[in-house]
This record gives sequence, C-alpha cells and structure tokens, in this order.
Amino acid sequence: MGIAFEIAFAAALIYLPPLQQLFGTAALGPGTLALIAPFPFAVWGVDELLRLSGARVTGWIERPDS
Repeated sequence: MGIAFEIAFAAALIYLPPLQQLFGTAALGPGTLALIAPFPFAVWGVDELLRLSGARVTGWIERPDS
C-alpha cells in the first residue's frame, strides 16, 4: 500500500495542474517516460540477484559487528 500511495502521490504532483503550479512541476513527455521506465525494473533485478547470491550490502560505512 505504501508504494502504491507513493506512486499515486508522485503522479498527482506531476500531472494535476493545481499541484503543478504549487510545486513547480511539469508533465513528463512520452520520450522521457520511455527513457526512465526501465530503471525501476533494473534496480529490482539487481536487488533480487544480490538477495539470491547471499551478498551482504552494508552501505558506505563499515560498522563492526557487536
């Protein structure tokens, strides 16, 4: 539900004229949408591959195990 809300909220900010004026956004063109559409799937795919490989990603800062 959280992801669905986030997508709907972002779409409202981008495509509803009153919110476009309030937040200074503009509708994305078909070319831009086609360009960015594959990226969520790429991120999801890499995440799944890392999960399946058992790799442990800790981030930028290594923390000692307590």
